[in-house]
Amino acid sequence: MKPTENLQDIYELSPLQQGMLFHTLHAPDSDVYFEQVRCSLRGRLDTQVFRRAWQHVLDRHDVLRASVHWQDLEKPYQIIDRNVTLPWREEDWSAISPEEQESRLILFLDGDKKAGFDLTLAPLMRVALLKFSDREHHLVWSFHHLLLDGWSLMIVLNEVFRSYEAFCEGKHPNLASVRPFRDYILWLQSQDHAQAEKFWRKSLAGFTAPVNLNLNLNRKEPGGESNYERIRIELSAALSTAIQNVARQNQMTPNIVVQSAWALLLSRYSGQSDVVWGTTFSGRPTSLPGSEQMVGLFINTLPLRAKLDPLEPLIAAMKRLQAMLVEVAEHEFTPLVSLRQWSEVPRSQELFETLVVFENYPMRDAVLKIGGELEIHNPRAFERANYPLSLVVIPGSPMSLEFYYESKRFDAQTVSGMLRHLQGLLESITVNPDQAVRDVQMLSEAEYTEIVSDWNRTYGSFEDRQSCIHQLFERYAAQHPEKTAVRLEGSELNYGDLNAQANQLAHFLRGRGVGPDTLVGLCVERSFSALVGLLGILKAGGAYVPFDPSYPPDRVQYMVEDAGLKIVVTQRRLIDRLAQSQVEIIALDASSTNVASEPVENPGVELRPSNLAYVIYTSGSTGRPKGVLIEHGGLANLMEAQLRAFDLRRDDQVFQFASLAYDASIFEIAMAIKTGATIVLASTEATLSPQALFQQLSNQRVTNLTIPPSVLAALPAGNLPDLKTIIVAGEACAADLVTVWAPGRRFFNAYGPTETTVWASAAECFAGTRRPPIGRPILNTQIYLLDAALHPVPVGVVGELHIGGAGLARGYLNRQELTAERFVTNPFAANQSARLYKSGDLARYLPDGNIEYIGRIDHQVKIRGFRVELEEIEAVLAQCPGVKESAVLVRQEETGDRRLVAYLVIDSVKPPTIPKIREHLKARVPQFMVPAVFVVMETMPLTVNGKINRRALPAPDSAQRSASLAPENELEQKIAEVWRQILQVDQISRDDNFFDLGGHSLLMTQAQTKLRRALGRDVRIVDLFTHPTLRSLAALLLPPQVQDSARPEAAIVHPECEPIAVVGLAGRFPSAPNIEKFWEKLRNGEECIRQFSDEELLAAGVDPVVLSQPNYVKAGSLLEDVDKFDAQFFGFNPREAEATDPQHRIFLETAHQALENAGIDPQTYPGRISVYGGTTSSSYMMNNLLQNPDAIGAIGEYQIGIGNHKDFLSTRVSYKLNLTGPSIDVQATCCTSLVAIHMGCQSLWSNESEV
Repeated sequence: MKPTENLQDIYELSPLQQGMLFHTLHAPDSDVYFEQVRCSLRGRLDTQVFRRAWQHVLDRHDVLRASVHWQDLEKPYQIIDRNVTLPWREEDWSAISPEEQESRLILFLDGDKKAGFDLTLAPLMRVALLKFSDREHHLVWSFHHLLLDGWSLMIVLNEVFRSYEAFCEGKHPNLASVRPFRDYILWLQSQDHAQAEKFWRKSLAGFTAPVNLNLNLNRKEPGGESNYERIRIELSAALSTAIQNVARQNQMTPNIVVQSAWALLLSRYSGQSDVVWGTTFSGRPTSLPGSEQMVGLFINTLPLRAKLDPLEPLIAAMKRLQAMLVEVAEHEFTPLVSLRQWSEVPRSQELFETLVVFENYPMRDAVLKIGGELEIHNPRAFERANYPLSLVVIPGSPMSLEFYYESKRFDAQTVSGMLRHLQGLLESITVNPDQAVRDVQMLSEAEYTEIVSDWNRTYGSFEDRQSCIHQLFERYAAQHPEKTAVRLEGSELNYGDLNAQANQLAHFLRGRGVGPDTLVGLCVERSFSALVGLLGILKAGGAYVPFDPSYPPDRVQYMVEDAGLKIVVTQRRLIDRLAQSQVEIIALDASSTNVASEPVENPGVELRPSNLAYVIYTSGSTGRPKGVLIEHGGLANLMEAQLRAFDLRRDDQVFQFASLAYDASIFEIAMAIKTGATIVLASTEATLSPQALFQQLSNQRVTNLTIPPSVLAALPAGNLPDLKTIIVAGEACAADLVTVWAPGRRFFNAYGPTETTVWASAAECFAGTRRPPIGRPILNTQIYLLDAALHPVPVGVVGELHIGGAGLARGYLNRQELTAERFVTNPFAANQSARLYKSGDLARYLPDGNIEYIGRIDHQVKIRGFRVELEEIEAVLAQCPGVKESAVLVRQEETGDRRLVAYLVIDSVKPPTIPKIREHLKARVPQFMVPAVFVVMETMPLTVNGKINRRALPAPDSAQRSASLAPENELEQKIAEVWRQILQVDQISRDDNFFDLGGHSLLMTQAQTKLRRALGRDVRIVDLFTHPTLRSLAALLLPPQVQDSARPEAAIVHPECEPIAVVGLAGRFPSAPNIEKFWEKLRNGEECIRQFSDEELLAAGVDPVVLSQPNYVKAGSLLEDVDKFDAQFFGFNPREAEATDPQHRIFLETAHQALENAGIDPQTYPGRISVYGGTTSSSYMMNNLLQNPDAIGAIGEYQIGIGNHKDFLSTRVSYKLNLTGPSIDVQATCCTSLVAIHMGCQSLWSNESEV
């Protein structure tokens, strides 16, 4: 506190002043509340009199002599000094050129801003007078916004110039008497805050998350300072007058017209009908006489809320907004920080991020006269916004609109578009204020034409438009019968033979009544039979209905019944899978079917493009799959579009990776048939192992690959010189995939739902692409991004993706209501029967017309009130070094709390730690988008279509959850006690967040003061803000010597052939659970094998006949407690543990035990820890897993292979224990253990590892 001789008054800060104080302390180097007013004074100026005028005004208003004090106080106060001398600076620049004067002025202003203010020293303002010539001076008045608002600024300037005029005339200024700012503080404290709370709670009820504009740069970027830019436009005189007229005719102010347009803009950009934004109020109460002439910070920022009904007349919505504005004005004294406490928006999030200011104190007149000769020219102000996006409306004729925006969050092009759209809304409002809310137009005619028409000019005619896929196949088979049509590993089938076999099946099916639009089931494994079955059904005139052999019997039975199938084409070994179905089964490889006796000529069935080609079942929201009806016309268009986009040739080797049950399979098959290329069928091993897939692509010299991004991400990066085209589809594609795989070949990111014949758009991507787009619509296809009212959204704004054109499905099988819901009338087509498919996907246009995929509508979730796009989190995770795949889900706890869970597949060579991944996210997304739990997976469970099977992702166990932990040490306990006092809560966890517990900016200064007292050391406001959890704050405040002692020692480097110490041993042996017991048995000469009774052997499955043989030895070795593997401890889910060979489990347990015995924690040890080991192949997989089809379906063959194959032993241990040294599997004829020890010693001597 200050000495009392010069003390005049002490009183509290207003809530808004407290907020500004907090933000200033939080960002002491920021100029967010630094105000700078400047103008040119032309004419004769008496500088001494001018300085006297400024001092006179300073003496009149107490708040101008205020300083602020908060340290060691329960709450901050402003102290008014009785006598304060105004800091005054004069410089004479008249001797330098005008150009130098302007340059020096820029430097002066910048230096003045950087100097800022010490809030504890009055006054928080200063004046500089810069002499440009004898008749021109430049005035710079700087002050902290905590003192004054814009209204007060004009009062001060008016009084200064009136005082100067009076002093020049030898008079005392005749100014109105003033009231001290303390009177306003007392008035604030006397208001009915309980009634205000009731009003605001009711007004904001149900609003749970701030408006998200969903703009392409509406993101927090890591690092860097916040910079604000400005864009300004002047409305035409005609529009400015029209706004005035609409307001006058409907008894409202122009402010309401602009605020209504802003509400519409927020709604259109965010896709929300309930929007909240901030607006400013003068805050000068009529019940406080003389408040209009008081100087101080009265202005207040409060929320306005608009619930927009698309069918409501616009004028009615505007009048509702006007009524709300009147109600809010009656409670304009309410501090915003209180509203944040009363609203349902989480306290750690802003209530709104956009602000509208209708300026009523504009400094606009170019020339103002001040008595005598003195004139004021070009008054300007530097004022920093503190919201990401602010609109300032400057009334007049013409009216001006200014956007202040944070350049880290928005780019100039985006903001210019918003300004243009706001102008469009104002024009539409003034033309017809009685129109429905949904009919108010935002886009200009040129913008509308570009989006709706220009970017959808995809029409193209082609020769084979009326041809079916099998007819094109027949044509090529007749021309080139010896050309290889399909290859599987070492076997081939040429076009002629494949055509003949398919024809025989077609004739056979025709004899069973199959014709146009007849649905025929197809259940075959990867084989030539798959192509024979598919083509044979099409040649017979039917439509094939594929289902994967691995489907559960219940799903197969449902599909058979739902499709009304009478016939299913399959193979002998799959007949049992169809046992429940009452259908005729045609096994292609069974001689009893007599298919081989049918004619080999083409059946010649007449079909039209409108006939069905296939029915693909996709997942449904009800849990039951739905059949999508695809016609031949869509397939014909697909093939022509492929030909044009991918430059296909007859000598191409097209890989067929997808299951027939996934529509990507027909995409691959059609790609080859159109040009007569060869189809290379993926082997079973290639679908399970990335290494096997890479090997087949290389050996078979594959040229064209269509693959899900998640599978490509797992593929070893290597040289595939023949691979000329990669097409990824089915999932969002990460930029790093393009970087790795695009060089040297063409790389396409394709998009298309099953309902649009596989494919609707594609983009060719190149290395360096920030986020691969999905491109533009393909041939004869239209894509529209629309809002809920089916209006096109502008560039950068998220809308639902609607697709029309040649590839559109007929609809859903037996689902008329769903068909009508998802296939809607196309409002942009001249043909009234044209339809659009509502995809449920969110996307936005990029400025060049390409489309960027955002995510699914049904992946928009709410976490603690925040709207979260799960794909957005996944996209950021994909950018994290070492993260190969990711999936994010929402899991609901038993308590009802919903939490984000991230599932990760990470690089086994350089695995990132979970804290590193968490920090990567924190630097790029808001805290509420950082998952609470991270689960590391060996591989992602996939559907038969190659997509991540989100339903199969395991629930995280308790070890993976962020448990609520009590404060651990004295420092954490002291911090927790301070929090308990301030926040009035009983229990505080180490991971609790100050803001989530009810903390806010005004409590931060209290926390700072109390922590200083409790800890006896300085604590910065910025540290409290950037470390809001108890755990993170305590770690920051930990004394340096404690931090140093907690760090591990540096790794020791061993010179070659120095002695090596054995620092830890562990082992499991038959009849000996550890090393000590095993050594004891060796020393005592005891056997580790034991005898088994007949009952034990029979129970183990030994054949009784074998057991009765005299040469059978009833003895052996057995490892006990194999079933007691602690899956949770090692991060296994129950399914994963069940699928893991017991030898692998025991090896992992003993590796961990050896490290524990050595006193080494892999999580903190700085050196490299290596693993050398080996095991034999076990019968566990053969006897317990592969004989169980349900287990294979639930776990997946790939996961089973990882958990049982001997080649995964060492690498999996390193992965699970987070070891960073070499991981080598050792296989020797008779001495694997000794070889492993030898290799481990070599690793130590060569400095490859430290343990």
